[in-house]
Amino acid sequence: MEYINPVYTQFGTINCVVNHPKYGWIRFTADPNDPEQHGVDLYNQIVADGNIAEHVAPVIPPEVLEAQRIAAIKSKAQEIINAKYPEWKQRNMLAEASYLDRNDPTNPRVAELEAVWAWVQLVRSTSDAAEVNGTALEDIVWPS
Repeated sequence: MEYINPVYTQFGTINCVVNHPKYGWIRFTADPNDPEQHGVDLYNQIVADGNIAEHVAPVIPPEVLEAQRIAAIKSKAQEIINAKYPEWKQRNMLAEASYLDRNDPTNPRVAELEAVWAWVQLVRSTSDAAEVNGTALEDIVWPS
């Protein structure tokens, strides 16, 4: 089979472009373990012919890595909050808080909800600080 541009993949297969009799030039991955014999034959042909480009890992731009780091931190903060206070519970507490008189010092529930809110703010501020400081996710010390 006619092929061009063979390049090894990270998995040991070979990406190339083949001239398919029906579809013309199409991308194809030749695999020595292909269940179809034509895939194995093409792989062996390409290896025998030589001149296969080595696999080159893609370079991820720094701004993409930074966006991924920040997204991971935000996700972990949300996971920590939801583990302690699932979303249904958060909605119930919010509804309850809207009906409470926050100026009533005799109502113990006001203090309880304020403590919950203070903890959530602490988790969020920990997340915000880690994002700004460039801290890796595994190095963050989260509030208990």
